[in-house]
This record gives sequence, C-alpha cells and structure tokens, in this order.
Amino acid sequence: MAIGVTDHFDGDDMAIDLAASVMIIPGLEARLGYAHQEVDQSPSPDTDISQFNMWLGYNPNDLTLAIEYDNFEILDR
Repeated sequence: MAIGVTDHFDGDDMAIDLAASVMIIPGLEARLGYAHQEVDQSPSPDTDISQFNMWLGYNPNDLTLAIEYDNFEILDR
C-alpha cells in the first residue's frame, strides 16, 4: 500500500494518491488506485481532478493477461 500527499508551495491546492496491491495466488494480482487533486489555476480555476483505477492481471510464466478499468473526472467546484 502506498499513500502520497502533496501541497503546493502557496498552500492553496492539495493532492492525494492512494494505491494498494495484493497477490491473490501466485501469478494473480489485483491493484486499486485513487488520486485526487485540487486545481486553482487557469485555464479552468476551481476544479478538482479525480481518478480511480482497478487492474487485475494473471501472469503464468511468459504470458501476461490483464484487464483494467480507469475512471478520470474533472469536476467544477
């Protein structure tokens, strides 16, 4: 699991990243991720950016099979 928090130098904007990964059985791995950032700069002031990601992969020897879902939104406050 990883967590990251970033604050711009002026203290007005904040960003956070969360990620988790688990190996269910050898060769089968699942990952979840979420990121959120406040943006108060042009071209679109007062917006939030949000991203959610899921990934499931199976790796038997030299072959990798994976499926991924990603949702990216830009929200006006």
